[in-house]
Amino acid sequence: MPVRAQDLDRWWTEVRYARFRAAFQALKQATSSWSDRRLHRQCECVAEAHIGFWVPSLSTVERFGDSSPDVQKTLRGKPRSLSCLLLAANDLFPEFEPVNALAHEFSASFTLASAPAGPTAHTSRRIYTREALDDILAVIGTRTANKVDLPEFPPFNRRYPSTNTKRLVINGREVLIKDESELPTGTHKARRAWEKIVSYRALIKARLAQDGQLWLPGYSIISSGSDAIALQYFLRQFNLPDARVLMDEARAKEDVIGKLEQLGAQVFPVDLEENELASEDVLRLTRNPDGIDATSWDITTADRNTYYDWLAYEILNLAPKHIFVPVGTGELFSNLAFVIHRHLCERAWDERLSAPIQQINIYGATTENPNSKMVMLYAKWRPVLRRLRETLDDFKRAGSLGEASGVFAIDDELAERALLSIHRQALPADTRAMHSGIRSDVSGIAGLALYLRMAEAIPRDDTVVVVNTGSLDLSPT
Repeated sequence: MPVRAQDLDRWWTEVRYARFRAAFQALKQATSSWSDRRLHRQCECVAEAHIGFWVPSLSTVERFGDSSPDVQKTLRGKPRSLSCLLLAANDLFPEFEPVNALAHEFSASFTLASAPAGPTAHTSRRIYTREALDDILAVIGTRTANKVDLPEFPPFNRRYPSTNTKRLVINGREVLIKDESELPTGTHKARRAWEKIVSYRALIKARLAQDGQLWLPGYSIISSGSDAIALQYFLRQFNLPDARVLMDEARAKEDVIGKLEQLGAQVFPVDLEENELASEDVLRLTRNPDGIDATSWDITTADRNTYYDWLAYEILNLAPKHIFVPVGTGELFSNLAFVIHRHLCERAWDERLSAPIQQINIYGATTENPNSKMVMLYAKWRPVLRRLRETLDDFKRAGSLGEASGVFAIDDELAERALLSIHRQALPADTRAMHSGIRSDVSGIAGLALYLRMAEAIPRDDTVVVVNTGSLDLSPT
């Protein structure tokens, strides 16, 4: 059995962390031939040899040996990377007593499990029989040509609309909450994940039409948690290859990592702020050369792949004049904007739309603060969001979106105030009888936070819809 993150976290007390940090910095100063790169390579060897450890990035190794005030919490709360660094430092410098003593305490506390050898660790592909692929096709089902009486989501309880809308009274004014926390895994990302499952249909049919070994590639994805957990949940439900997840080592939460690993995903920590990555980097860093990158890189990706088109129509059919949504990658916002633009400016028709959509304002709530509690909304590199801001101006000039539309930064205090507003007791009595309380966190309810800031400027008779994108369900499965 690999060492568990929660056990490592308990072992790394503040005292032990301070001991190791001081010893590490002393070792670095005392070693004339010190090489951060060499130590980083040794960390890779430790992680490859033992299950349960994460390799800290080269920049993190450098910061850990730095005594300047702004890096004093480096690796705090990251017990897997911290443990990996301790063992690597002891391997290279076994004679340095302060590090050796701590490493000896660690070894006495844990039995380290060896990682399995073999090529399977370096490929995500999975081998199938023809019967197994036929079964997967049958369970995924067929497309329904976007007919409201034949919805396709959620896959095991298909209905339209897929989630409920709950009336919330704030400061004497009714706000409609589109509650995506009702979906599998607790967030709207379940909708995106389902589309990635459906994408396997064409691949499976192509494999079945060919001779030779029947295999399917696996997905790799950059995620802070919601995307990857939803994707891995459905991959397991449909017996498809497990996902490989690239996470920011500085912000990844241990409970999220634990959930991903419990579901069967492989997690790869990197410093995502060091460089802006491309699709080929994601596949390389997740050791998935013949895999598929599920990360969104372009503003049209969500619309082209219909990640949130059903959700967009569920929202628009509430006849809102103002829609507030959280913005992390920007996919939900862009999918909504493109659906509206297509109907108004390209004369598109879809039977799922049953309400007027002229001059709707869409407000996106995000954060630019790397230390924000809204961890699901922050990333240094956000190519979709960057392009979204440019496209918004085009859509407003074309008249498809209201002039007040835009993406706005909010602070944690406002998000926390919004979270307090959605407690069960804030729902009207008739709503409490119909629905469960609204589950969210400061990221998922960021749209409501932005509404609180802008409420005074919105006419009281206008319909306001706030999308609660939910919060991750981290309960054991």
